[in-house]
Amino acid sequence: MDKNKIIDDILNEWAMRSHDGLVSGHDTPENMATLNEILSERGEVNRIDLFKNKAKTGTKIEPNKASTIKNEPQWTVEYLVEQKTFNRPSAITIIEAIRELNPTDRKEFLYEKFDRLSADQAITFLNKKGTSYSAFLDALDKARKAKGKSDDDDEGDVSGSKAGRGEFILVLLIQGGKSAGAASGDIILPSGESIEVKEVKDSGESFRATRASFGGQFNKIPYIDAVNELVAFCSGNQERAGALIELTENGGVKDGEGSGKGKKRKELTYLKAFFTNPSIESINTSIVYGLEKLGSHIRSINKKEAEKQIMDPDKVEFDIGKETSILKMDVGDTTPEDLQKIKNPPKEPETISVTVSSIAQEQRRAELIIPQIKRLKFFRYEKKSMDDVFTPENIAKSMFEAMSTPPGHYTGGIIFYNSKTGIFTYEKDLTKLKNGAYYFYGYQQTGPTFTKSIKT
Repeated sequence: MDKNKIIDDILNEWAMRSHDGLVSGHDTPENMATLNEILSERGEVNRIDLFKNKAKTGTKIEPNKASTIKNEPQWTVEYLVEQKTFNRPSAITIIEAIRELNPTDRKEFLYEKFDRLSADQAITFLNKKGTSYSAFLDALDKARKAKGKSDDDDEGDVSGSKAGRGEFILVLLIQGGKSAGAASGDIILPSGESIEVKEVKDSGESFRATRASFGGQFNKIPYIDAVNELVAFCSGNQERAGALIELTENGGVKDGEGSGKGKKRKELTYLKAFFTNPSIESINTSIVYGLEKLGSHIRSINKKEAEKQIMDPDKVEFDIGKETSILKMDVGDTTPEDLQKIKNPPKEPETISVTVSSIAQEQRRAELIIPQIKRLKFFRYEKKSMDDVFTPENIAKSMFEAMSTPPGHYTGGIIFYNSKTGIFTYEKDLTKLKNGAYYFYGYQQTGPTFTKSIKT
């Protein structure tokens, strides 16, 4: 490449990165530090040969003056890759994004704030800056979406594409903070705790967590454990699903519930659809409330009737191929000797004669299916207090507790970035939310969704 073209390119880059556009001169400590940084990034460039007496103002450039700067920021691609763990394409875009700050803000950011603040201090600083950082944040958003191959990964590090809006500026500000890259949890603190950054856009501040955020503990959450058991109980079994639908219809579950100005729930409609095609992905607020009402109804069913054992004396379970059937046996047509053999089978196989018949559907539900349903975790226990009830708020609390406890990925809390207002909010302890409770809204796509605006 032509030497003069290289010089022009670097001088243009230097002017753009300079905190004051080189207005104060080329040989100020701050501007020399910027030049030193650019030349370091272009390791193939011989800076003495290229820049000796070449500054456009005629000022002689002496790169070694940069060594006298105190607290010189490590604003280089290498530092962002090695110390902040950004992928290289993102780091390059971040370096270029600094030009979006005005000279005063740029100098303050690089020399007073970059990699020097706590999470709380970073939040306070950004909220104070407000719209003056808008262009910078927009430019960092482009870095967030940057993809490319890392030095150690032939398949490419796509961590930028997984980051949340508002994350990169916080990684840059927090002392020792690192980008979590492809891992769940957006910012890794020096303590090893991770902070999730969530962008919110509406007044209700709804957000979704991924199942990965639970660190393998998602299925252990009491509500999810109970739902999974219920899904397994209904899946592929029309008789069980039909019994639950009938109980739902007779148990006071109905559509149109809900107070306030919010949209009315469709508890009956959604719950019947859930039992027909059971799946954790279909859980929503209407189903949450509907299941609680159904549970109260099931627990109130006549105890004497519901506690009948599946294997009453006049019922026999037969294994027919791969299927199991429970049939009614006519005891009157069976000899006492054969009855004894049924109760105490002999060691050697023997042939006996019995008369069996199918059990009426209503009787099967009353004597067989309902006792099975009452033993499910969802319907087994009496609720001792409101804390035991699966309300949207209680479900959210148990989920936050799981995410906040190792190996969950919210051990350092959540930082919410409202892209509409530009305000950052930090919730350190998700089990003791200082900014109002969140509610479990439902399961969507990759994990549970939470909101503050639920209407009950």
